[in-house]
Amino acid sequence: MTKRKKGAQPGNTNAVKYGFYTRRLPARDVDGLDETTVASLKDEIEVMRIFSRKVAELGSDVDDLDEAKDLLRVLSLSTSSINRLVRTNSRMPEPSQAELLQQALAELEQEWPEFKAICDDFRGDGTADLPSPPQE
Repeated sequence: MTKRKKGAQPGNTNAVKYGFYTRRLPARDVDGLDETTVASLKDEIEVMRIFSRKVAELGSDVDDLDEAKDLLRVLSLSTSSINRLVRTNSRMPEPSQAELLQQALAELEQEWPEFKAICDDFRGDGTADLPSPPQE
């Protein structure tokens, strides 16, 4: 028996049939969304790429300069959005990294009483007396 992966299984078309985007767009415009479940930032990046591709395809035969400028503006905004999402995604720790960080902090608290006191104050009512930054 093969182990199931997290999220939608291969061939699952629930996102296409029932997803957020399919309720608002015709079926021909959501081609490619069947591989995406929009359950993570990576999925959202893929959805943005799909829609950017669709905009480019729809504008492939634009001859009017004003229409071409509008298309370029939309694609530029889309590319900027994808860039921000990719940057944000790259800065987010993987769940295993976050767990390792929590474990390291817990070990530090056990071994270093002063650090534990600072953490306890910080977790309290938020009015802990934190040291002032050094004056230049």
